[in-house]
Amino acid sequence: MAFNAQSFLADPKTYLGTRRFLTPGNRSDSSLDISGRSSAFGMEIITVNNASSFKTYGATDNTQANSYDISPAGDAFTGFWLPWNDDKAFVLHLTDKYSYFITAKMNSCGFIVGEKDGIPVAVHANITASVPDPPSTFGMGKDEATELGRSHQSNVNAVYKLAYGNLAAKLISDGIFGAKPNVSVMDPEFYLTAKSGSASVFGVKQSGGWKFFTNIHCVGNKGVTIELWPNQPKTLPVL
Repeated sequence: MAFNAQSFLADPKTYLGTRRFLTPGNRSDSSLDISGRSSAFGMEIITVNNASSFKTYGATDNTQANSYDISPAGDAFTGFWLPWNDDKAFVLHLTDKYSYFITAKMNSCGFIVGEKDGIPVAVHANITASVPDPPSTFGMGKDEATELGRSHQSNVNAVYKLAYGNLAAKLISDGIFGAKPNVSVMDPEFYLTAKSGSASVFGVKQSGGWKFFTNIHCVGNKGVTIELWPNQPKTLPVL
């Protein structure tokens, strides 16, 4: 069925059901209006001007792939946009100008969200420099190679968790999320599993305020939508 922005806004989890919500994978581009730069933990921290960080999106009903494919061209909705790039963390202080927020599709990035003075602050972070390269499985049997792959992924996830956790702690310490921070951090351990390979994060401004969700893209073209903030998940998702 055709994408209905108002139904999606009212109750994203129910509306999407088992559908995948596929946001664009765009890296940052020259049109970004940057209002501040710093660095920490191997990432450049870039604050994006919210007055220019928005796009109008189309949503294609891809029934065969069980997805809504979002593209930065169309008239389905207008919302805040946060891109990604290697070894960078993009920070955006939202306003009430739009009711939608989306960020680039994630397959190793971290997403951090909280608020300051009642307004959400969203961060899309990526680190590559300190991530170990995959080991060679040449000459190994299937079981041995599988076990080595799992061990490597565990090591990689530990690097991501430390980097994105440290970044969140620094931003909290710097006052980015206000005096009494309620901050949610989604690292790849949450959405990269044997049953899933990527995720899309989005936010909607409802009558009670902003809510942020992740839509995890699972095998078999299945989507699982989970609220990230302000009600943080207590455990890893069952996919």
